[in-house]
Amino acid sequence: MNARPCQLAQLIALGTWLFVAHTIALDFTIPRLSTALTIESFAHGPIDSPMVQVTGFTQRRPRDGNPASGKTIAYLGYDQDALHVVFLTFEDPAAIRASLSPREQIRDDDTIGIMIDAFNDQRRAYSFTTNALGVQRDQFYVEGGKSDSSYDTVWQSSGQLTDWGYVVMMSIPFKSLRFSPPSQQSWGIILNRGIEHLHEFNTWPHISSSESGYLNQAATASGIEDVSPGGSLLVIPYTTASSISGLVTDGAPSFVDNEFAAKAGVDIKKVWKDSIVTDLTINPDFSQVESDEPQVTVNQRFAVFFPEQRPFFLENADICRTPYNLLFTRRIIDPELGLRLTGKVGPWAVGAFIINDEAPGQRLPANHPDSGERAIFAAARVSRDVGEQSTIGAIAAQRTFADDSNLVAGVDGRVKWDDLWTSDFQAVGSQSVFADMAETRGEAIYADINRDGRHFDYRAKANFISDDFDAQAGFVTRTGIISLEQDIQWSYWPRQGPLVEWKTSLEMQYVADDEGERLDEVVGLDFGVEFPGQTEIDTALSYGREKLTREEFPTLMADRDYNTDSVSLQFETAWWRSFKFQVQTEIGNSINFRPLPGFEPRPAEAVETEVEFTYRPATQLTIDASATFTTLDDEATGNKVFDDVVAQMRFNWQFSRALSLRAIVQHERTDPNPMQTTIADRENWNYDLLFTYRVNPWTAVYLGYNTNRANLAIEDFDNMRRIVRTDDLSKDSEQWLLKVSYLFSR
Repeated sequence: MNARPCQLAQLIALGTWLFVAHTIALDFTIPRLSTALTIESFAHGPIDSPMVQVTGFTQRRPRDGNPASGKTIAYLGYDQDALHVVFLTFEDPAAIRASLSPREQIRDDDTIGIMIDAFNDQRRAYSFTTNALGVQRDQFYVEGGKSDSSYDTVWQSSGQLTDWGYVVMMSIPFKSLRFSPPSQQSWGIILNRGIEHLHEFNTWPHISSSESGYLNQAATASGIEDVSPGGSLLVIPYTTASSISGLVTDGAPSFVDNEFAAKAGVDIKKVWKDSIVTDLTINPDFSQVESDEPQVTVNQRFAVFFPEQRPFFLENADICRTPYNLLFTRRIIDPELGLRLTGKVGPWAVGAFIINDEAPGQRLPANHPDSGERAIFAAARVSRDVGEQSTIGAIAAQRTFADDSNLVAGVDGRVKWDDLWTSDFQAVGSQSVFADMAETRGEAIYADINRDGRHFDYRAKANFISDDFDAQAGFVTRTGIISLEQDIQWSYWPRQGPLVEWKTSLEMQYVADDEGERLDEVVGLDFGVEFPGQTEIDTALSYGREKLTREEFPTLMADRDYNTDSVSLQFETAWWRSFKFQVQTEIGNSINFRPLPGFEPRPAEAVETEVEFTYRPATQLTIDASATFTTLDDEATGNKVFDDVVAQMRFNWQFSRALSLRAIVQHERTDPNPMQTTIADRENWNYDLLFTYRVNPWTAVYLGYNTNRANLAIEDFDNMRRIVRTDDLSKDSEQWLLKVSYLFSR
């Protein structure tokens, strides 16, 4: 029998099936339910239900458009209060990856979820996801591939493992969504399922990776009538009590012992006209119960970015995001009072806030004229949808402290040219006025063009930031530059065989000063392969030069080029359901930015190795460990400049979805060569124990203990006290913490 006609017939049948499935998916109706639902009704498999039933999930990866490897059935319905979704997923129970873990931490599990474009504008969507045990993860997706994982809201979910797979039920209250007020809603809907051991991601309707964008391919759901988030009011009071011992560095250094501190405050959220949100915070709690991920901060030329985690800034945070990060809210350290307004009405999205910060005035000596003064942060943002998925907007942000002020303002936008090509642009200016009446002005311009396809991706961007540009409320690490970047990537997804994907990319970057003189250039080549079982191997070669200038480093005799060539190798696998391992090492040329006084920055050779593993010996217990080892040696002599290690061990016992006990041990050690660098000899051990009862993101009880030991001491020198480094470790901080917060809503 001739194989070609058979293959041709199969392709025609598959194409016809995909066309019909996608056509049907363009519009469907969600029915109103008259009876309450329980997950137990679905525990034995498919049932007759008044809910609309959805099948026919297809792969987005690895084999775009193929039927899903495992069958999925979804049921959707709503009542006066919530949208209800039930998923039945069919899979070998032994292959399902599910753990009873803290909220949001289900990245390595099989998942099921729904995306809701509640304004049906193909620009933003709520994303609700759970694993097979109902552990929640919610995000806010912004078209262009950007997801805000810090978004939190209140919804209900439950999940059960069965002998044929698993079943999940979600109930998403309308008061947890923002949408337009018409009596009949029209929403964009995407259902999805992740099968991790196959590295497979399925969607309904089919969301092709050959077309740029997600939400422009969504199904349109109608039928939801006479519902509203209403003028919902959320009140979240909190109180903390702590006992603190440790080193105090404000003013003359000293130690305190068992100093008691108590604090109370409240966050209030009010929804107006279904989609406009006002947030008021009084004496907010900006302490972080969750710690930042460990990062190497030694011998860094530019500041290291840490993401925002604090609740007050998270509602509709995407509205104020632009190509330049002009509003980096972690610069606000210790506020008393803040007010925010965010939301969307028709094609218009708006955001504004004002908040004070006591920290700058507290850090000054008592005899300083600005001691006790507060910094004021204010920002405003407006954007308008244009066409199907294009946007134009404007933003302004200001920071004022005493007689100093800084203002940045500009316009930005996103243009979707066709199914594959998009562009972003921004033009901003800054004005800084200082107490001595000095004034500086600067500007920045950004533009890019992007192609997102199944096999071929392309990105190019141009960036100009003048030397006097200053964004004190933002995060812009480098000024006085012109940069050009290109990234070309080719991906191939074999239709058969053990290989899931192979990809190669070429990256090029050129940076000049604002007069056109070359500063840095980098050319990188990357090649990676991926196998089932979340197993990846990636290697990269990079050629680069970095120029340091006398303006930035006065000890240089003249501007000087440094070699920054490197090679890296990464291996990652989660072949076994209970174990994940990752190792990455990079070897190459670097720079000693902290030489001895009077010496130029010196060429160096660097080796950095990162090792991570996750072990789940039981469904409730997760053990994570990570370590980063960095060595820097002088290139000319081979002498050590420094060794640095940052290591962390984290244990989490999840008694239930709400109740957990977490322990963290973190060690940081920097061992410098005093004949090569001014970097301080530093050692630090931190121990953290936290008991959590968390009903939802805002109703929680935390009981914690933290202690830190470091090689620090206080000595008297010429009748003045100062902090010095020692050979021995001593306790420099200790804290007991009780925090209680509760969500009142109506």
